[in-house]
Amino acid sequence: MPNLAQRAYVVLERIMTAIAGIALLLMVLVVVYDIVGRSFGLWHVLSSVEQTTLYMMLLGFFGLARCFRDQGNIVVDVATQSMSPRTVRRIDAFWAVLAAAILLPLGYSSIADGLVLHGYGQRSEVLGISPLVHHAIAGFGLGVAALVSLLTGLRLAFARQQADPANPPAPDFTE
Repeated sequence: MPNLAQRAYVVLERIMTAIAGIALLLMVLVVVYDIVGRSFGLWHVLSSVEQTTLYMMLLGFFGLARCFRDQGNIVVDVATQSMSPRTVRRIDAFWAVLAAAILLPLGYSSIADGLVLHGYGQRSEVLGISPLVHHAIAGFGLGVAALVSLLTGLRLAFARQQADPANPPAPDFTE
C-alpha cells in the first residue's frame, strides 16, 4: 500500500509541476505578446492582468508542493552548523510539521472564502471568472503542500540516520 501511495503522490506531484511550468510559460507569453502589441501600437490584451494573475497562482501554489518535497526553501545554516545531524533533523521536522499546521487551515480558508464570494455572484471584471477558481487553486495547492510538508516532517522525525558512503560525515575538529 505505501508503494501505491508513493506512486500516486509522484504522479500528482509531476502533474502539478507540469501545470506550474505551463503556467509560467503562458504567463511569459501573455506578457510578451501584450508588450509587443502595445509597443507597436497594434494591439493590447484586455485581460492580460487577469490571465497573468491566474497563471501566477497556478505557478505559485502548484509549485509549492515540489518546493517542500525538494526542500527547496532557503536555509541559512549558521545556527545549526555545530549541532548534530539528529538535532538538525528534528528541528527540520518540527518546522515542516508546523508549516503543515499553518498551510492546511489556509487552504481550507481559501476555499471557504471562494465559496462565499461565488455565492454572492462576484465575477472578475473582464473575463467574468468566479473567484472560486482562484481560491480553489490556492486551496488545492496549499492542501497538497501541507500534506507533503507533514509527511516530510514525520519522515524526518522518525527516520533513522543511515551512513551514506557517498557523503562521509564532516570532520569533527573538537576532538
